[in-house]
Amino acid sequence: MIPLFDLHCDTLLSLYKENFTLDSSPLHISNSKTSNFSPYTQVMAIWSDCRLSSKDAYNQYKNVIEYAKRLNINFARKFSDILNGDKILAIEDGRIIENDISRLEEFKNDGVKIITLSWSGINQICGSWDTDASLSEFGKDFVEKCFELSIIPDISHTS
Repeated sequence: MIPLFDLHCDTLLSLYKENFTLDSSPLHISNSKTSNFSPYTQVMAIWSDCRLSSKDAYNQYKNVIEYAKRLNINFARKFSDILNGDKILAIEDGRIIENDISRLEEFKNDGVKIITLSWSGINQICGSWDTDASLSEFGKDFVEKCFELSIIPDISHTS
């Protein structure tokens, strides 16, 4: 078997929006569709929809986390947990931090292992691919705190 590693999967947000389960859904990714792949690891990203305010995106994140708990989706607490089939939880667009660096502790407690710093435009952390903005002073503190908490700061969309 060829091991597969899906580094960016928006399925969790879609499950929440459509009220589907991960076991068997009509989405591209489900447990039934990936059961033939072993090992298979999935990074489940919760995208902070840029059409939402930062506050509304944060509230949506919390709702998705609660939905995942109801579905009994296990998120890896340490990276070795992926060997047991646990998913890796990620946030795409760190703007949901809303200038409150203590939220990183909350995200860590939820199981977040990866945070994409920005997605589009400029947020309090840095600019995205469509800007020339660099890491802000708050962004430097944010990245430092990520390292302290063993959260990977993902720079995929940054400028």
